[in-house]
Amino acid sequence: MTAAISPARRLAHAALSAAYRGALRIADVLVRAPEAASAEPRDAALARQIALGTARHRGTIDHVLSRTARYDARRVNTPLRALLHAGAFQLIYLDRVPIHSAIDETVAVAKTIGGARAAGMVNAILRRLAAAIISRRTRWRRGDERQIRVNWDEACALAMPVLPPLASDGDAAEYLAAATGETPQRVRTLLRRHGAAAGENSLWAQQAQPALVLQRNPLCCSPDEFRTSVACDFGQEAVCDGQTAWLPDGLVGSASGFRAGHYHVQDCTAHHAARMLAATPGERVLDLCAAPGGKTIVLAQDMHDAGTIVAVDVSDQRLARVAENLSRVGISSVSLRRGIDPGTLESSPLPFHPADDARAEPFDAALVDVPCSNSGVIARRPESRWRLSPGKLQSLTELQARLLAAAARIVRPGGRLVYSTCSLEPAENESRVAQFVAHATDWRRVREKTMLPHWGPSPADWRDGGYAALLERRAAHSSSL
Repeated sequence: MTAAISPARRLAHAALSAAYRGALRIADVLVRAPEAASAEPRDAALARQIALGTARHRGTIDHVLSRTARYDARRVNTPLRALLHAGAFQLIYLDRVPIHSAIDETVAVAKTIGGARAAGMVNAILRRLAAAIISRRTRWRRGDERQIRVNWDEACALAMPVLPPLASDGDAAEYLAAATGETPQRVRTLLRRHGAAAGENSLWAQQAQPALVLQRNPLCCSPDEFRTSVACDFGQEAVCDGQTAWLPDGLVGSASGFRAGHYHVQDCTAHHAARMLAATPGERVLDLCAAPGGKTIVLAQDMHDAGTIVAVDVSDQRLARVAENLSRVGISSVSLRRGIDPGTLESSPLPFHPADDARAEPFDAALVDVPCSNSGVIARRPESRWRLSPGKLQSLTELQARLLAAAARIVRPGGRLVYSTCSLEPAENESRVAQFVAHATDWRRVREKTMLPHWGPSPADWRDGGYAALLERRAAHSSSL
């Protein structure tokens, strides 16, 4: 008898198949797929966990399957490879899912997309993996070739070595690459740039389940009220310091405190980038590339919602997300503008379409949170790991240069600008800013900071990776407007 296929696994496979083909982001498919419309909240949550978790660990899963079964990733088509990865993810990383359920439902999906032959292949590979697992949870030991790390201090133990050994000369690159789903070259690059300890922690963080981070809304919620609101919504799961709360995982859309605007979702790295601008009441501030609006909210909060923020993004759909978030937290000082075609930035006096009420005077400050490789937030956007290429990076850095220059042109003398990314690539970060200030001699770099992805035993140890630089326009030069 063929097993019934749960809505969660249908939705997870739809998201993974689209992502593996390079068509869409997993998060987008989880919302837009036909299967999503009828999914119950519990099914949607499981689908999200399976899809994002599988994508995070696909490199490690390929490694394990090649050692536990007759499996060659190059000979498996994309939909079946995505499906095999999802089944293996459940066996290794989701110990609350019974082994028979994970296998039987994965095989049932395989039959719908590839017939009996595909179902037989998937069944054989997953049963070999299941037979090789001797403990779904045991204490993790760094360097153990038979263990796959599944959280901070636990691992799934197998009967045979599935990871490369640590090199006798101390080189951990091959081991870490397989264990964290990276390439050895990328591992060596990160260790060289950031040091052995910090670099290795960032590699583990990029394969971990990221914390959900909430920031207090100071316009309507005191620290004590924030603590109470978070405790009522999430109980003992949350770690809260009165300004920020961390949850192991989850969705907050139905939480009463979220709907009431007591907090918004934003990692500490992104929050600090917005705070770096130090926006003050009465200022005129540009927020370029504003969606989904988290940094816009922080700017308005720092300004006590008094002044003018022009929030810009490239589509009405993205601006609608900004408007929804601003409305929920009670922000009224923001004007939304649709950005112009990036290809015309060099020749346009403004990086957005002006409205009838647009004023010509320069901005006091600007936040330019540019599109980037997302290499600092791979845990949240795991597709980013497979999509970055030299050509893509070149295209991104060219766009970043245009956006930065366009915003800088309309900041007044003596004004300031924060350039930020969620990337770890020097070409998008330090080098990009260095090239800008080398050519724009009326600007100087005040300070900059790269934050590595980080995790630990507590959700409060979590932070995303990213970069932010504060720039200042010299007051001796006149405005270009």
